[in-house]
Formats: sequence, C-alpha cells, structure tokens
Amino acid sequence: MKHLVLGLALVYLFIFPVFTFAQYAQYGAAAAPAKQMLIEKKILNPQNNEFVDNLNLEQQTFLPNQEVTFRITVTNVIQSELKNLTVTDKLPDILNFKSSSFGNFDEKTKTTSFTIDRLKVGGSISIEVKTKVKSAEEIATNVVCQANLAKVTTGNMIDEDTASFCVSKQVLGVSEALPVTGPTQTLPLLILSFLFLATGLLIKRIIFLEGR
Repeated sequence: MKHLVLGLALVYLFIFPVFTFAQYAQYGAAAAPAKQMLIEKKILNPQNNEFVDNLNLEQQTFLPNQEVTFRITVTNVIQSELKNLTVTDKLPDILNFKSSSFGNFDEKTKTTSFTIDRLKVGGSISIEVKTKVKSAEEIATNVVCQANLAKVTTGNMIDEDTASFCVSKQVLGVSEALPVTGPTQTLPLLILSFLFLATGLLIKRIIFLEGR
C-alpha cells in the first residue's frame, strides 16, 4: 500500500507537470495585442519654441495668464486603414480654453473633441490647442503641476497620452534686497560728518597750542 501511494505521488510530482508544460509549449503563450494606433500629446516650450513630451519646474514654469499650447498627433501604425476615430482632449482645471485648429470645445467638461473619418496606413493628423493659465486669484497654491490628457478611440481600440506642466503664482527665484534709501541713512551720515569735523578741529587746536 505504501509503495502504491508513493508511486502515485511520484506520477503527480513529475509526470503531470511535464505533460502540462509540453501542452503549454505546444500552443504557446497568448501574444500581446499589437498597437493599432498611436496618439502623442506634446507641449510647447516657449523658451525654444519646440514641442516636448513634458515640462518640469526646472525646464519651464508658466505664470498666471500665460499662454500654454499643446499639440495632439494621431498616427495609423497598422497595415490597414482606420475609420471613425474619436479624439478627445480634456483640459486640467488650472487652464482655460482659447482656441484649437479644429474640433469642438465643451465648456462644461472642458474637453476638445473631433472625429477622423479615415486615416490611411502610416497617415497622421495633428491639432494644436491653445490655452491660458488662470489668473493668480484663481490659483489655490503657489506652485502646482498638472497633466493634460488626450485620448483616441475607434471601436474597441483605445490609446491615450499626457503632457505635464507646472504653474507658479509668482516668478521662482531668490529676490535681491533693494538698497535702503531715505531718512534711515541721513542720520548716520550726519553723525559721521560731525565726528570728522570735530576731529579736524581738535587736531588744529593741538597744533596751535604746540606752536605757542
């Protein structure tokens, strides 16, 4: 009985895993779905007028009422034509919409949207969205960093991308102290002048007495 139990245990431990592995290897692991479309969201760096993926605090800090421009590019990266693509771009709360090269803007959802009827193989379409930072009174904290989300969908396919940026209520940096002027400097100067005058008179008095 013990030998039977031991034999069954050996079959379970060694033969069954080998059979399972062979069966798995025969069919293979499920391949990851290929990317069928690509959306890129970029932000304009006003210092060099180039679009980049993100802008951190060290690269660029936007100020209240300053313009912020984004570019959205949708590309067909598969070997067949894509149809009826819907593109949406939702603005973060700190930005106000100004204009877009095309598409419609919904004030309630702060979302720009447009439809691409057909996109040929390797083809791409770009749109620029111009926004404006809110006024200083509308910004709650001194420095805030947010991301802007763009999304493209067609059927059961979806892709999205973000571009992040930072806003400061005031110019970042160390402020230099201004020179002090006015009455606070007048009194020390008068005292110093009086001391010089008194010293001069004392020296003249000593010379006069020694000459006698």
